[in-house]
Amino acid sequence: MNNILLIFFAIPILVIVISVALQKLLKCPGLVAAIIFAIFLVVTFIVGNLIFLVATIIYAIISFITAIIVCLVDKWRERCRQGNNSCCCNSNLDTIFTDGDITIANNLNQSNCECSSNSSNRVNARVNVIPNPNTNGRTGSICGNYRRRC
Repeated sequence: MNNILLIFFAIPILVIVISVALQKLLKCPGLVAAIIFAIFLVVTFIVGNLIFLVATIIYAIISFITAIIVCLVDKWRERCRQGNNSCCCNSNLDTIFTDGDITIANNLNQSNCECSSNSSNRVNARVNVIPNPNTNGRTGSICGNYRRRC
C-alpha cells in the first residue's frame, strides 16, 4: 500500500514541484522534461523493475505539461504587467523645441495623461523632427515608452 501511494501520489507531486523550479531557472519545458526523464531512467535501471519504466515515461509527461503551464502563466503575467504600464493619452501635436535648423514636435497631450496609484508611471510618446522652413533639413521620428514621475 505504501508503494502505491508513493508511486501515484508523492512522486508526482515531487515531479511537479521540481518541474516548476527547473522551469523558472531554465525556461525550457523540453529540457525540464528531459532532466526529469533522465533522473527517473537512472532510478529505473538501479531498481531494475520495468514498472518504473512506465512510471518514468508518465512522470516525464507530467513534468513537460507542468513546465508548459508555468511557461504560459509567466507569459500571461508578463503580458498583463506590460498592458497596464502605459498611460492612455490623446494625440496632440505640440512643438516642444525650436532651433535654427530643426523643430521637434511631440505627439503627446500631457494634460490627458493621468498617473494614479493604480497605473504605471510610463508615457508612450512619438516625437517628430520637422525641418525649419528656412532650411532644407532632414525629418524623422522617434517612438518609445518613457518613464515619468507623477
